[in-house]
Amino acid sequence: MKRTVIIPAAGLASRMKPLSRGISKAMIPVNGRPLISYIIEHIEFDEMIIVENELGDIKEFVSRVYPQKPIKFVVQEEKKGPLHAIFLGWHAANIKDSAVTIWLGDTICLDDFDWEENFVAVHQVDDPHRWCLIDEHGKLYDKPDSQVPTNEALIGVYHFLERDSFDSAIVSGMGKPPHKGEHQIAALLEDYQANIGMPVALAETSQWYDCGELTTYYKSKARLLTRSARSFNKISVDTFYGTVTKSSSDEEKQDKIQAEKNWFKSLDEAQSLFCPRILDSQYGTLKMSLEPGTALNEVLVYDNLRTDVWHEIIRKILDVHHNVFYSPALLEADHYHHCFTAYFLKNQSRMKKISAMFMDQELVNFVEDTGLELCKDPLWSNVLHGDSHLGNIIYDPFSGAIKFVDPRGQFGDQEGAMGDMRYDMGKLLQDFYCGYSMMMAGRYEIHDKVVKIDWIGETEKLSTFLESELLSYGYNVKLLKKLAVVLLVTAIPFHEGSPKRQKAFYYRALNLMKTLKSTDDLS
Repeated sequence: MKRTVIIPAAGLASRMKPLSRGISKAMIPVNGRPLISYIIEHIEFDEMIIVENELGDIKEFVSRVYPQKPIKFVVQEEKKGPLHAIFLGWHAANIKDSAVTIWLGDTICLDDFDWEENFVAVHQVDDPHRWCLIDEHGKLYDKPDSQVPTNEALIGVYHFLERDSFDSAIVSGMGKPPHKGEHQIAALLEDYQANIGMPVALAETSQWYDCGELTTYYKSKARLLTRSARSFNKISVDTFYGTVTKSSSDEEKQDKIQAEKNWFKSLDEAQSLFCPRILDSQYGTLKMSLEPGTALNEVLVYDNLRTDVWHEIIRKILDVHHNVFYSPALLEADHYHHCFTAYFLKNQSRMKKISAMFMDQELVNFVEDTGLELCKDPLWSNVLHGDSHLGNIIYDPFSGAIKFVDPRGQFGDQEGAMGDMRYDMGKLLQDFYCGYSMMMAGRYEIHDKVVKIDWIGETEKLSTFLESELLSYGYNVKLLKKLAVVLLVTAIPFHEGSPKRQKAFYYRALNLMKTLKSTDDLS
């Protein structure tokens, strides 16, 4: 059944100042992303109507970041309440026989719902006087002063299967007198339940993030950060001390976390300025300061930074790598061995895993040939981050500072801070040349084995700028671009949860390999 999604998002959120000053509440950034992006990317729909205010910031963002999605905008000029906003969205809908989902624009909920039933999303709360509650019989209690027989709070997600019953209920609901000067969703819900002759189901949520007030907003940000942990790690955030703790119950993974911690401890004072502060912790646990700012992969996907700002960021990243982290070391036999392990043996092993899903001997040869070529002339440093993609670089727009997180702590088969600088340069090109961050965000399409990246604004041109900067440092940029392609295709085994993304990585690698090989033929 088709689905129409209506998002009432006209609120300015006075309780969220200073975060909401000058922007819509739905545009408040939550870990680098406007709140509304969590909704758009989580739910499938055939049409979406966003009811916004006169600021126009929601339309500007959504039109820029999601130009291919069927999203329409309506302005709620008179603020007559949430049901009035829904009424405006309903009037603007083109599909007249679809199910209707109402999703409030300030609600982040990442649960998977049963879309084949009528339901309202609920969560058990400790302070029922703040909420509109509902019991199993569908009876509503709006911010009760006295004790009521439920603590199930409506969180802002409503799903209506019967379109005729919904159409009738929204008209009759709007005909009721306003409550506290506004038309409330309760009127719609009560009439809809009466029309279908039964209460809607209560869908209990476990992944709801309350962003309604500053206190809950900060806690929700911290909880969302923990979702970024890999499956074998656990991340906890302490908002009082401002710390992040990474741990694991797996002994092998504890060793990897310890290697990461040892990397931080090996830095000198100047190098440490570009990393989080590391606190004492037991073996296999890493405790560090929670840094202000946003991971640059999120900035690339969701922000609209000017090109000159991006140029400055790229220059700073390269400057830190080469003038702060870089510590030259005389090449030794072990260094060539570690390069052979990192660039050839490891990737050869991964390609065998990939061949069970995809098989292109030309690409296998490309990976192996690139690995052997990289073994010839390492740029060895006593300090190498080892995983310098944009997701591991935090950018603070207020100070312009950058911080590097999640170092590898290993290169080849050796633990420690040392390694080949070209690896990190390949990681940067994996984002800017291959489009890794964009594909991770789902910003791509596959047509006839060709992957088209949906680049934001002028960001596609940033690869050319990065390449010119790398040339100024004396790198063989063609070889680094080959390395970036290798890094992309050998990442496939780590994305088992998304076969579509694995296919995108594979075809994108094939596309870029053919482009690079064609330039070889021309030369």
